[in-house]
Formats: sequence, C-alpha cells, structure tokens
Amino acid sequence: MKIDTENLPDSITRIRVELEPEEVSRYFDDSVLQFARTAQIPGFRKGKVPGHILEMKLSKSLQAEVLEKICKNSYTKACDEKELHPVSEPDIDTGEELPCRNKPYGFTFTVETKPEVSIDGYKGMGLEREKVEITDELVEAALQYKREKRAEFLSVTGRSAMKGDWILLDGECLLDGKMIQDLPDYRVEMGSGNIPREIDEALAGCTAGDEKEVNLTGEKGKQITYKLRIKAVEERRLLIVDDEFARDIGEFKNLEELRNDIRKKLKAAAEARVEQNLRNQVREKLAGMVDAKLPPKLVEKQKEHVKRISKALLGGEDTGNDDEKLKNIAETQLKEHLAIEEIIRKEKITVTDEELEKAGAEIRASGKKGEEENSDDLRWRLEKKKTIDFLLSNAKIEDKGERLIMTPEEARLVEERESALRDKMGRSVKV
Repeated sequence: MKIDTENLPDSITRIRVELEPEEVSRYFDDSVLQFARTAQIPGFRKGKVPGHILEMKLSKSLQAEVLEKICKNSYTKACDEKELHPVSEPDIDTGEELPCRNKPYGFTFTVETKPEVSIDGYKGMGLEREKVEITDELVEAALQYKREKRAEFLSVTGRSAMKGDWILLDGECLLDGKMIQDLPDYRVEMGSGNIPREIDEALAGCTAGDEKEVNLTGEKGKQITYKLRIKAVEERRLLIVDDEFARDIGEFKNLEELRNDIRKKLKAAAEARVEQNLRNQVREKLAGMVDAKLPPKLVEKQKEHVKRISKALLGGEDTGNDDEKLKNIAETQLKEHLAIEEIIRKEKITVTDEELEKAGAEIRASGKKGEEENSDDLRWRLEKKKTIDFLLSNAKIEDKGERLIMTPEEARLVEERESALRDKMGRSVKV
C-alpha cells in the first residue's frame, strides 16, 4: 500500500492511499469467506456456496463490504505509519468507483490532526507568590461562624414573624412547573438580605402553619415558584464565647487555644490558595508558549465541553457565555494541553501503574461518585500534576510583597467546609 500525505492549513492532513491489485484481491478473499458462512443461494446448501458464485450473485454487496474494510484498515495503517494523531473523524473521498478484484484501488481522506508544537523556556519561568497573613479579623469571623453554628433556636409565641426572626420551613422550588430543589427543614433569616426580596416580604407577618407561594421571574423569562410551608417562627440565641465555649467545641483547654487552632487552619487554607495561584500562573504561561493554529473541529468540541462544565457548575442553568468567550477559553485550554504533552514527551515524565492504582483507590475510598474516572483520564490527570510540579520546582519564584487577600466571608467558608467534613466523618462511622 502506498501512502502519501499533504499538510493543509488549520492542521488538516490529506492522505492519498493506493492499493496494489493483489492487496485488493486479498480483501475480496476475506469477504467471500465471511459471506460464505451465512449466504443462502437457491440450489446450494448454507455455507457450501462456491466463491465465484457468491461474487457473481452478491457483487455489489461484496464490493461495498470490501470498500468498508479497505477504508477502515487503510486509515488506521496510514495514521500509524505517518504518526498522525487525528482529533476528528476523517472525511473520505472514494469517488464513484467501487473496488474490483485484481485491479488497483485508490482513495483520499482528510482529517484534522493534532498540531505539532515546540516550546522552549518552560524551565525557569518567572512566577509571583503572595504573602500569607492571617489577621485577627479573619480569626474572629471564623469564630463567629462556630458561634452561629451552635446557636439555639427558640420558637416564638404570641406574635407573628418580624425582622431578625428565623423561619423554619419546608417547601420546594419549581422551574416552569418542574421541581428542581427540595427544601426540608430550611432556615432563613428575616431581613438579612440573604434571600430574594419577594420571599422576605411574603414571610413578613407569618406564623407557624401558614403556607406561602412566591413567584419570581428568572433569566430569559423562566418562571420560578417557591411553595413554602411555615413550621416555626424562631429567635436565635447565641452562646457566650469564652473558655467553656472552647471546651464544648472540642479538645481545647481555653478560648486562646481555639483561636490558635482557627488561625492554623486559615493559614493552611491561604497557603493552599497561594499554591493554586502559582499553578494557575504556570498554566497561563504554558498556553502562551504555544503558537499553533488549532483545528476548528477540535476547538468546537472543546467549546461544547466548556459549556457543559459551566452549565453543570451552575446547576443546569444556561451559562450565557458568548461564542467568542467560549472560543477563547477553549483555545487556552487546548494550548495548555498541547504544551503539557510536549513537556511530558521531552522530559520523559511518567506515571507508574502503582501510582495509578493508588490514586484510583483513593478516589474509590472517598466515595465521591462524580470523580470516578477511567484509567486513561486518571493517568493524564496524574501526568499533568507531575508536569506542573516539575515546572514549579524549576521556576524562579519571587515574593510579591503584598499579602493574599482573604475576606471575613471566605474565612467563614473555610470553617464551614471544615465543619461539613467533620459531619461527614461522623456520619460515616458505624458502631
């Protein structure tokens, strides 16, 4: 088989395949044997039809079968021999002629292939690192969350709900008549600004046993309906933050020890964010090192992937991203991917089977069903992590001199995640 390739714009490769007569005949021999096992021709027993009779009776079907096999096998062989890496299905042009026994046969196919990249300067890239500083304000914000988490709620009697009260309710949220969220034993604070104004106004003056229906108009005119059943109107009683409070929370001798523990956790969270910021800088710089024209179909495929991920993160809502923004994100991600692949090749970065098995076991043990991955995806994720670790170890990192900004709200979130993890660990223990 003769294979000729031609590089076209946009990382498209045209391949011309020419088969010799004897090669074409071998395809016919294979197909005749396959047809002979099942063909039923009047005058012959099943499986006993001579080959030349089959070719005469089933000429068109046989030629179509041979053509399919030739295209499939030739495409695979051409990609292997020419070291092509297709990123889309090929467009095949066989013309109008079908293959015939003892005659040469040729056809062409075009396919988008992964562009070749050559990057330099990835060792010693310049990065900037923020300074970690945990203020007393952040510690107090996290401590306040602990206080609120352990607050007591007492039912109000003799009056209706007013600003500052908490409403314990059941209900559901519907989108265009279809339930999208259940709200069992859900607490909201009146006048806090944390719930839609329309719901706040509807709950004003309510008492236990009331039912409320609130209609809102969402994006693109979608109808959002909240059906709420009031279980109780409550006042929140906060505990005094003192040494006894600290001892009740956990193995802390006093309040100062609790504050030190909070500061330690906030510092670890801030340092993790600094580390993530460094990794993001590496990824951005890698994408900037790739100067290659990306295949249009590959970009479109990545755009759809970006859109699906964004939609999933927003709970099924349309992302609203315009096409140009999606294209920029997709191209950046693809360039980063190509750069990492090239570094893996040049630096011979590998993931062992033991490392792969260990990572898979950790995912399975975590119980996070959404994180199951096939071995190829997991291997790539580990290779990518190793590559960025390699680049960080060879980078020139300078301290910016300015501290990482963490807001009190973010400090509360750190404590909230810690609390959720403790709850999960507690639920997982079976006696």
